[in-house]
Amino acid sequence: MSYLRKLILIDMYTYVLIYDNEMADREAMKSHLDAMPEILSWRYDAPNSFFVYSNDTANDLTTSLANLLPEYKCFLFVEISSNRQGYLRKETWNFINQTSATT
Repeated sequence: MSYLRKLILIDMYTYVLIYDNEMADREAMKSHLDAMPEILSWRYDAPNSFFVYSNDTANDLTTSLANLLPEYKCFLFVEISSNRQGYLRKETWNFINQTSATT
């Protein structure tokens, strides 16, 4: 349920990636994220979404992912801030809180 590269904690951000499954299924999206050096780690729990760590901006991540995708594109990277609440697995909250505690 998660993928981890060597984490660089300087200016690391947590994002949620929401995508249309007509663009890519979960396995294809996992491959795309693994191919992006900007993505330091990822995790998924719910359909059509991933939580990701990156040192890059949402704009940079969008550009990088768009270059890997076919013509049809429908996705959104949103930075997770301190104004958040919801029902997620404990492991997902731990993933989010690792970097979001200081942002």
